[in-house]
Amino acid sequence: MSAQLSNPLLRATDVPLFDEFKPEHIAPAVEHLITTTEASLKALEEDGGTSFQDVYLPLDAIDARIEQVWMPVVNMQSVMNTAPLRKAYEQVLPRYVAMSLRIKQSKPIYAKLQALLEDGSLTEQQRHVVNLRVNDAKMAGIELEGEQHKRFNAITAELSQLASQFSNNCIDARKSFQMVLTLPAETAGLTVDYLRFAAQKHRDELKSDAHAETGPWLVGLDEPSCLPFMQYSECRELRAKLYRAMITAASAAPYDNRDHIRTTLRLRRELASLLGFSTFADMRLADHMMAAKPDNVLLLQQRLRAATHAQVQAEHAELTEFARAHGQSEPVGHHDMFYWVRRMSEERFSISDNELRRYLPLPKVLEGMFSLCEELFAIKIEACQAQVWHTDVKFYRVYDQDHKHLASFYLDPYSRSGLKNSGAWVTYYRSRNPDTKPVTQVTCNFSSPVEGMPSLLNFRDVLTLFHEFGHAVHHMLTVADYNYNSGASGVEWDVVELPSQFMENFCYQPDVLKSISCHVETETAMPDDIIKRLQKHKQFRAASHIARQLYFGTTDLRLHTDFDSDRDDPFALMQRVASETLALQPLPEDRFLCSFGHIFAGGYAAGYYSYAWAEVLSCDAFALFAEGNDQQAGLRYLNMLLSRLGCKDTAELYRQYRGRDYDIGAFLASYGL
Repeated sequence: MSAQLSNPLLRATDVPLFDEFKPEHIAPAVEHLITTTEASLKALEEDGGTSFQDVYLPLDAIDARIEQVWMPVVNMQSVMNTAPLRKAYEQVLPRYVAMSLRIKQSKPIYAKLQALLEDGSLTEQQRHVVNLRVNDAKMAGIELEGEQHKRFNAITAELSQLASQFSNNCIDARKSFQMVLTLPAETAGLTVDYLRFAAQKHRDELKSDAHAETGPWLVGLDEPSCLPFMQYSECRELRAKLYRAMITAASAAPYDNRDHIRTTLRLRRELASLLGFSTFADMRLADHMMAAKPDNVLLLQQRLRAATHAQVQAEHAELTEFARAHGQSEPVGHHDMFYWVRRMSEERFSISDNELRRYLPLPKVLEGMFSLCEELFAIKIEACQAQVWHTDVKFYRVYDQDHKHLASFYLDPYSRSGLKNSGAWVTYYRSRNPDTKPVTQVTCNFSSPVEGMPSLLNFRDVLTLFHEFGHAVHHMLTVADYNYNSGASGVEWDVVELPSQFMENFCYQPDVLKSISCHVETETAMPDDIIKRLQKHKQFRAASHIARQLYFGTTDLRLHTDFDSDRDDPFALMQRVASETLALQPLPEDRFLCSFGHIFAGGYAAGYYSYAWAEVLSCDAFALFAEGNDQQAGLRYLNMLLSRLGCKDTAELYRQYRGRDYDIGAFLASYGL
């Protein structure tokens, strides 16, 4: 068998061969990819053809080959981050970055793409995708020469390494923290379900014979472990200890990201300067963003701050009074917030996360979510067999009403401490083109099944699942014809969250809540009275929720505009933004930026505002569902907006879908503002 056929990353299959994948496959696969890509680029550069078929389609074929080899590597780095895999990934990363730049910086190909834009026979989508490539080439330094060109490439390579190190430090720092509970008094307030989970965590990670009733119990920094503890523990000292670990993660040796932050910000500013931009934010927003420039983002942030500021202060005063009335004489601190918000919510709405979880076992939530998408988008979702990287992972195929295969996806639902990045996200393995069906992956970090009980989701988990599946549906149901604009690839970055946030709206619809719920003991759907209370709960502390997003988004934008990494302190800037936005100032030792992976290890640098921007769009888009039949509205949304995102500018698509420009009113109304 040839080396190519023996390497699972190189074999042409419709889905990745995860059972056969090993870290030692990465280097030879990437080297083969680089060699074949270089040969294809040289052939294209020397070819005399000038048509779209001659110039563009060979580039799309290169994209598809890169996606096949590289995306499984990226995924495994995120979900099974073993030492051998991490080492193999870091060894090939500079080579991969250099290859990516080589594609975008080919002057002969750039000239051909520019000439294509003069071709009057191009379709609207073809013109759009050529424009995307031309713009990306400019942002990749195609017009730089000599030392500037070399410096641009060196910075790009260094930034990719910094992002990888930042992410690894976050994983390792969270893994290194362990808080062991041994005394019954330390478990006061914690639910039976949580004690089962914490005992199993102790058994799994410390190889003990821990029991839910007698302990010991292990608390970590993974969300299924730390968040319920902060919400339910009656021990303020332990809550304070855990909170400080949360806000200082990856801010001290040996997993210290503080220097990485400064270096990353300095290099980004230099990169922007090389391209002729005054700030990195100016560069990012000029690079295929619907907002187009920082001033437009600032305007949205100012409107939201004005709409919420007084309410944020009132909500905090109300919570402080609630805590005082229920026995806390000390001022409400950050480590108290989760606890008292949960207590206040339960008292006001007579509903608790623990009660809701009994109605929301993951298998039933999935069943209901899939049924909703089948009805809305006229598709069918079926569980199938495929090679996977962990026994927890499930695989599904998506069909149309005539059982024609449209796409496939994986679901990796549970937390794996020390191996898996925190949070939730979607990975794209294959993009749609005439020869390929889309393949994607939904990754979450829910608590695992415990002692024969299925994974029970809180309502926030349900929102997360619907959110990520919205991304997956976008990728799978696109009608784009080319890899480069398929799914999220061709969409303005601040629109990427529109499909995901759109899906969250369904989580408050009574018929959907009925379909995704089944009590684990009584097997009954969620009662009407709980549903009504849950709908009202959406507006509970809504201003504080929006303020938190503004805090993140404004901090991100200012770090990438008026921040001098050689002179200024990023944590002082963070504190200044907090004083303008939040009701409670962060602790002096707060270093949340050290684990802010969205902007230092992900794609949201100078773009975190996208969550608010896209939510305004998604609420306005969803408002059509209040006006008629859900399936008709679903197909209208699919055919006029969702599936066509990336085929042309979103503003134009949105006007066709909605009959007007977007309006902020539906967003404010959804939060009672």
